[in-house]
Amino acid sequence: MRLIYLLIAIVAQCSFGATYYVRTDGNNANAGTTDSAGGAWLTVQKAATTMTAGDTVTVKNGRYPEYVTSAANGSAGSLIRFVTESTNAIVGGFDISHQYIEINGFTLTGTNVGGFDGLIEVQTNASNLIIRNNVLDSPYRAHAQSYRHQLLLTKTHPGNVSPTNIYIDGNKFGTVEQIALSLYGSFHVVTNNTWHSVFDSVAADGDRDAIRMHASNSRIVNNVVTNWTSIGVGAGHPDIIQTFAIGGQESTNNIIEGNLFIDCTGTQIGNLEDQDGLGKVGWWTFRSNYWSNVE
Repeated sequence: MRLIYLLIAIVAQCSFGATYYVRTDGNNANAGTTDSAGGAWLTVQKAATTMTAGDTVTVKNGRYPEYVTSAANGSAGSLIRFVTESTNAIVGGFDISHQYIEINGFTLTGTNVGGFDGLIEVQTNASNLIIRNNVLDSPYRAHAQSYRHQLLLTKTHPGNVSPTNIYIDGNKFGTVEQIALSLYGSFHVVTNNTWHSVFDSVAADGDRDAIRMHASNSRIVNNVVTNWTSIGVGAGHPDIIQTFAIGGQESTNNIIEGNLFIDCTGTQIGNLEDQDGLGKVGWWTFRSNYWSNVE
């Protein structure tokens, strides 16, 4: 029930602030308040550094070669919202380190990501986020020693300080180098997303996960994973869901329900390990899932 109450607290939008616009023919010297070349801003980052709780920016179709960093918190009922009219608004990615923010409708390509580890990277102090209806479809290559992620919820060692209450809904995960969705923290909802991968052969170890689950008290519900298959690269193996307790990581009390897994040959359905031996992996529930041609 706590999941439901927290989700209602995020989604309920009781108050509204200003509405801004970003266009490829805009100018950051403009006021940002009208949908015209003479009124809109040029960059999404300008919106991020300007908006406060309750504000919305509509990003018009076009390419924005920038990695956007959040700058302020929204509040319960007054989100800071980054939205588009369609997934033809193409942005490099987002780094989120604040609360009560919505990212809705973007195509994310990994342009200008610098040293970040994900197309969307959620930092340890972020919580109460909505990440919805985005297309994450890039073999994004981070710096050499990192895993390559599309959507990454991070944590701090030691102490397991991690994001909480992230609602991930209706996103499409496509071409991936290693990990599509990497979850840390607790009380997340992952629902109505799709995974259809064309693996990037650059990855050295072949170890690719649709979901790497180091989160607890979370639900993965009504998602679809297709064609998550091995291409024989390296010594690793693809997993639909993987977790392993190492270095204090924990993954307990999760529900995997009503998901559809199709044509994932050569792939492990779930790889759940307690490598630390401290009992920090367990109490998972799998129910009402459908598996077809998964080996």
